[in-house]
Amino acid sequence: MIKDTITYKNQTIFTLYHKDFPDEQLTVKRRIKEHIKKHLIIFTEEYVPDAEWDNLTGYAWEEQGLLIPKEKYNPYYERACANMTHRIYPDKPSVICQKNGRTIGEDELVEVLSFIEKYMGMDIEAHPVFLGDVFLFSPSEFQYHSNKDNSIIFHELKAGMKVIVRLKNQHNILQSKIVDITSDTEELEIKAECNWDNHDVEIYKDNALIYLNRDISYMRCVHLSFSMAGRKKRIPLTILREYYDLEQKGKPSTSVVGIPPEPAQEALDEINGTLVHKINNAKASDKFIFIRPGERDIAMKRIADIIFRAKDELWLIDSYFTDKGSGLHQMTDWLRLIVNSAAASKNIVFYCNNESKALNATQLDNYVKADPVIWEAMAAPQNSELHLLQTKTAIHDRFLIIRNGDEYTGLAIGTSFNSLNSNHYCIHTLAHKEAREVIQTLYDWLRTNIAAQEDCKHEKR
Repeated sequence: MIKDTITYKNQTIFTLYHKDFPDEQLTVKRRIKEHIKKHLIIFTEEYVPDAEWDNLTGYAWEEQGLLIPKEKYNPYYERACANMTHRIYPDKPSVICQKNGRTIGEDELVEVLSFIEKYMGMDIEAHPVFLGDVFLFSPSEFQYHSNKDNSIIFHELKAGMKVIVRLKNQHNILQSKIVDITSDTEELEIKAECNWDNHDVEIYKDNALIYLNRDISYMRCVHLSFSMAGRKKRIPLTILREYYDLEQKGKPSTSVVGIPPEPAQEALDEINGTLVHKINNAKASDKFIFIRPGERDIAMKRIADIIFRAKDELWLIDSYFTDKGSGLHQMTDWLRLIVNSAAASKNIVFYCNNESKALNATQLDNYVKADPVIWEAMAAPQNSELHLLQTKTAIHDRFLIIRNGDEYTGLAIGTSFNSLNSNHYCIHTLAHKEAREVIQTLYDWLRTNIAAQEDCKHEKR
């Protein structure tokens, strides 16, 4: 057997065994080392006797199955099916999951899984709980191809096998062929009586499925489009940088290699591609919304949804949040919503350069206490204090970030919260990684950029 292991922080976190490889006993032991931050992660491959697998203990149960080519967990990917035995170990390595429930950091985990996929060929991103388990694989590989007559040629088939081929046009099955192999066969030709573009293959041995592959197609024609790169045009600049190099491409050329499709089919394919492109272009992104003047209700719905999802932290970051004038009424409404949020920590980050034009931290604290709706909400037993953070300098973009446990989300907003009804602007929904990056960067920035702070808290009776 060939044994592959991944070791991280001196713990074995993933193990694969491979059997039925020719000359596997000649496998030369090798080790590949990389670093994840400051910690070594090591891939090791070596030959071990079959008895090592038989003597494994400590697993709770095992699962068996056949993985088809290109399956994420198939270490041979498209080269072969994989006969798999998976032994499940409930007690995971402490570097992955500790008994107190703490788990490996998300960025660290992604790097570990990337290393495993790179050297073991398994993508377990959807099931990282496989870490700590042990797998045994053996390949089931068959050679076949299509010829110019549109037949399918199989090689090296053994007596007792059954070959099933389904010839298809896209997803439509046009024809099925079943062949029983009565003697060892070096080459088998399965002829087609239809114009197919892909096919499925099933191979059985003694009534057991040993190979399965679907949607197999062959490259019969390649359109090559290329252009010669010209000399770069250097554009002198003044402030952004010294210059910008503009790459210039020559006139594109196209070359066809192989047998081109029929003109009618080629025309239909082009029409279909154009129509599919239009359909995709018509789909709106759920991560982006464009707001026009007078559409404040649309913006409010998106923003309020984030505010009332907050449990641990809420951060409203808007340098012009306290600007005086008509904007104060909108500021009041947002504060009334925020103090009714379930967030344990509520934070308002703003900027005041001129106290005649905007409220400073002390003035905002007094303003909050003077509003009966805000003050009544803050008197609720479950409510927490409101942190008012006045910064030394302004931040251009506006953000609403929340944290629930280890999960972050939020919005990036193209205008101030007190002018949502009078501008054209965009609202972008921030995924976890993006929201976390924003707030962690601003955490660091705030350490040296707070001009004044008030912690507004209702003295409950």
